[in-house]
Amino acid sequence: MPDGGHYERAPMYHAQVFADFLECVALLRACGREAPARVAAGLPRMAAFLAAMTQADGSLALFNDSANAAETRPGPILDAARRVCAGARPAAAAFPQTGYYVWASPDGEEKIVIDAGPPSVSYNTAHAHCDLLSYELWLAGAPFIVDSGLHGYGGDPFREYCRATRAHNTVLFDGVEQSEVWGTFRMARRAEPGEVAWRAEAASLAFRGSYRRFDGALVHERSIERDAEGGWRVSDRAAAGKPREAVSFIHLHPAVAARKINGDLIECRNRGRIVIIEPFADDGSDIDIELITGSRSPVQGWHFPEFGKAQPSPTICLRYRVTAGAAFGYRLGFRASREPRSAEEQACE
Repeated sequence: MPDGGHYERAPMYHAQVFADFLECVALLRACGREAPARVAAGLPRMAAFLAAMTQADGSLALFNDSANAAETRPGPILDAARRVCAGARPAAAAFPQTGYYVWASPDGEEKIVIDAGPPSVSYNTAHAHCDLLSYELWLAGAPFIVDSGLHGYGGDPFREYCRATRAHNTVLFDGVEQSEVWGTFRMARRAEPGEVAWRAEAASLAFRGSYRRFDGALVHERSIERDAEGGWRVSDRAAAGKPREAVSFIHLHPAVAARKINGDLIECRNRGRIVIIEPFADDGSDIDIELITGSRSPVQGWHFPEFGKAQPSPTICLRYRVTAGAAFGYRLGFRASREPRSAEEQACE
């Protein structure tokens, strides 16, 4: 909303509403009138939020019901915003109204967008997904870890999957969804986010957030850190409750090639760089690693950048035996690659 209240939780719908506001303001001015002061004051904030949800290639971060559609392309909308509401503030790092937190490296080569907000605004749950504490991560100027996105609505074969916890870069405990979702747009009891701790520097990041599951039986706490040398660490734990099993999902962009090495590592090739994903469990328990691409039974390993467009993409499923309070998760490290880029990588540039 332009007065500083809740923004739309789905970036695509924020872009659509923002474009409508800009059109109305421009029309009023063409007729010799001005928009209400609360609307005019809110437009720069809406522009800043849309800019933060826009990736380097001009696409949107695909949280909740978001897809890249012609009418919601951020570039033309932000160009119009510069003409209608000159002086828009640059994208902020934190948007507590929605729970989105954004960090980017000074050279623009790395960017992370983290979702730590409520599943939806209280008055409209139709476009909510089970994506609390999920994130998108760009590395070397290219998408690496991505949200699954949105394929379609009523009657769509991927609708249940797109809204489920397993379609996002977060953790599913004991097979129980974060919130109660069903049908095309239905949601009942929902997860409740906790407080966020956020410290962002030019070369490092420290995030900590949590949520209580819809049934109140579990609190999931997650921290995401980037050190000054460029390594990433994602750590999870059950801060309350006694889950027995957890599955952490990592959805890779379709252009990323992934394979298991040495039994307990995943090697990912991303735009000339090799990214090593190393799972860990502080209690020393075994970790089962599964790579799934383009499965339909059950549905897993798909990326939906646009309505009706389904791309098989590698999904890493890390299965842990959970000890209450003990941390588990994964680290991301890097090494150079001298191999030429694959055809898939070149096609996505």
